[in-house]
Amino acid sequence: MSRTLRLTTLATLALATTAAAAHAETIRGVLRYTDADGSAKPIRNAKVEVWRLRPGAVFWSNDLTTATDGNGGLDAPIGFVGVGTKTALRVFATNDAAQVMTQDLLVPFYREPGRPGTEIQRTTATAGDFLDFTFTFPDAWANNHFNIADAIKWARDYAQGRRDPRETDLINRVDVHFNSLNTYYDPILHAVRLDPTFAMDDFTVVHEYTHYLEESIGSFYGIASIHDGCAATTAGVDVRGPGLAWMEGFASYLPQAVQRATGALVGTPVTGSIPAGTLENPACPPTNLPPKSLERPVAGALFDLLDDPNEPFDQLAKRDVEIFQIFDRELDLGWTNPTFDQFGAAWIARGLDAPQFLQSIGANGIFLAGPAPTEFVAYDHAPAANVAVYRSSDARWYVLGGELAPFPWGGVANDIPVPADYDGDGLTDLAIRRTADATWWVKNSANGTIRTFTQGIATDRPLVADYDGDGEDDFALFRANGQLTVFGDTALEQRTFYSFAIPGGIPAVGDFIGDSKPDLAIYEPSTGAFWITSLFGTGGWSFPTVGRAFADDVPVVGDYTLGGKQELAVYEPSTGNFRVLPFIGGTVTATWWGVTGERPVPADYDGDGDTDMATWNPSNGWWYIRTNTGGLRSQQWGTAGDVAVPAP
Repeated sequence: MSRTLRLTTLATLALATTAAAAHAETIRGVLRYTDADGSAKPIRNAKVEVWRLRPGAVFWSNDLTTATDGNGGLDAPIGFVGVGTKTALRVFATNDAAQVMTQDLLVPFYREPGRPGTEIQRTTATAGDFLDFTFTFPDAWANNHFNIADAIKWARDYAQGRRDPRETDLINRVDVHFNSLNTYYDPILHAVRLDPTFAMDDFTVVHEYTHYLEESIGSFYGIASIHDGCAATTAGVDVRGPGLAWMEGFASYLPQAVQRATGALVGTPVTGSIPAGTLENPACPPTNLPPKSLERPVAGALFDLLDDPNEPFDQLAKRDVEIFQIFDRELDLGWTNPTFDQFGAAWIARGLDAPQFLQSIGANGIFLAGPAPTEFVAYDHAPAANVAVYRSSDARWYVLGGELAPFPWGGVANDIPVPADYDGDGLTDLAIRRTADATWWVKNSANGTIRTFTQGIATDRPLVADYDGDGEDDFALFRANGQLTVFGDTALEQRTFYSFAIPGGIPAVGDFIGDSKPDLAIYEPSTGAFWITSLFGTGGWSFPTVGRAFADDVPVVGDYTLGGKQELAVYEPSTGNFRVLPFIGGTVTATWWGVTGERPVPADYDGDGDTDMATWNPSNGWWYIRTNTGGLRSQQWGTAGDVAVPAP
């Protein structure tokens, strides 16, 4: 064969292949099943076999295996084999997360669209036909199988998206033996076993699947038991303990986490997992066992780290990523069951919100074993402000739920606590301004190192804020003559601003004008007016009156209205009123929230982004907080001589 002839032959074959590909039919449609709530749900990412019976043939042949997409859709081309070809589908309860076996049989379940009525079959009329198999399975037989696969798919995708990035072990597909015997995880066959009672309850399905996750990427030692969240027995023997409590408690927590993240799970009246309402109140009948040895309190404590901060001083929420990563990494211990003590130790070792964590789990009666991990180098990561005091007598910071490490140089009278984020890591650093020698002392949250330096003079007033918008709070001092010096992060960033010397003037800084730039406000108690000017913007001075010229008024600027800027505000100790000016030129509103002797401590205590009115009684340490959503809270924290230092 000549080279020219060979090239011609290859070109002809290429053209023939192209022509054959053009003569293709397309399998289309959307496949759904009926969920427990009556809604039609897509059969997502499911295995589908395309079977065809050619004209004159006796037997059907499996000509294509494909899969639905995330919406249950099919759009698969298949080669044309002749007019009159019949086509049918087999839709499997199989996806990348689960393979559900036919009830009481060890063969993968599938169902043909159209069943239990007449099977849908399409006959080819011409090349290029679009064969539509859209169908919603209506019967319990099909729905039970498809629902199990779908619930596990949601849980597997949730887990895959929250893994510790250092982990490389795989979450493989699990077999589900759908049987009429019992519901449990089988660690011998590494399979989930479910009976029809729970097939449509997604929370039970995910509960049992969680045991598979515990075995495959965490740590698991199967303990067969009859349990209800408080009691657990095997052959009449009490088998409760920290290992079983974690094994089952985490499995009751995870379905709630998946539901919070996806909104996809549907429950039924009969459930094999602890419902959210019970997790909000997880107490068990009196027993001689500690709560961390009981499934329900363990699940409730984990749930409190996930749900909205709607309980007194439980401000941790949406921490499911951290929970799952600890489960995935630190609790991957081998052939055993972890305990809540090990989970708590890992949480603290990661530097995660230790004070509020200990407070939250303590509300569920859970206290970690061993010496109390009471000392930390910073406030926590939670968006809500911590209830905290500084005690100059021993130089310690006491944060509700834990105790921050003391400054090593000891306390000195008249030290001014100035906690702020000086290193830009998102955590509030411990810091003081020492009036005796005009020095700053700062303990960096990133590594616990201490830096100290001298700035200004002893009578300067610290006025810390993020003046340059770089995410780090800047050291700044205000002098009685009206001079504001901002030192910035380096000497090159030092700026000095000059204002009026107002007798008795009290300075504050914030975005009061609404131009996203810091403004200086000086409150004049003798007139009740604020003197305001923009530090980096344009415009002259304005003099809005907010107070009523009471000598003991205290400026308490903050974002009380979620307006995205600070409002001018004054607290009147003589009346207990917070007086807030929503905007310059607006009308002052007065809200009572204080009694004689209390000091104002406004901050964002519920983490919603606005400032809540609050007072603290220095004589007995009681805090009284009124959130802008109407919540009222009280808490004893601190003793006489302390200084209240709420901060996130």
